[in-house]
Amino acid sequence: CWGIYREYNHSPGRENDDVAILRATATALEERGFDVRLRTPRKAGEAITTPGARIFAMCEQPEVLDLLRRAERADAVVVNTPEAVHNTYRRRMVEAFSRAGICMPRSQVIATDPETPPPALPVWVKRHDFHATEAGDVLFAESADSWRAALAAFAARGLPFAVIQEHAPGDLIKF
Repeated sequence: CWGIYREYNHSPGRENDDVAILRATATALEERGFDVRLRTPRKAGEAITTPGARIFAMCEQPEVLDLLRRAERADAVVVNTPEAVHNTYRRRMVEAFSRAGICMPRSQVIATDPETPPPALPVWVKRHDFHATEAGDVLFAESADSWRAALAAFAARGLPFAVIQEHAPGDLIKF
């Protein structure tokens, strides 16, 4: 089996958590008799090109997901399929949860136009695609000024959409 780590920059402040999740999965598979090799996305070539490979992946970049999709078509078994990973992109996830009636903080996908009137504040303003990959991917807006600044910051980075999500106080749990 091949395990492919999440891109390091896709886990800001949580790099060790994601590494631990993949390693724990590898250990569980080894305890069941599998030979497991772990790779970074940049060094996953052998895993992706091995006919009939068994791959468990946490990577998110579209380029690697495209390669995993090709591996699937060549009879690889991929856990956390490229389609499943794409469904974790914020925009797709918010839309899927809404269609399925899954309970989550009120969320909406909007254009990153700083002139958009603010919703009931406070809210979180988050990039629409990946989860946080760098500082500034998730911003807290508690005033009209911070709302406009958040949308302007996303627009300046070339992000056409943002997900706005009502604030829900509590602890962040990574799973």
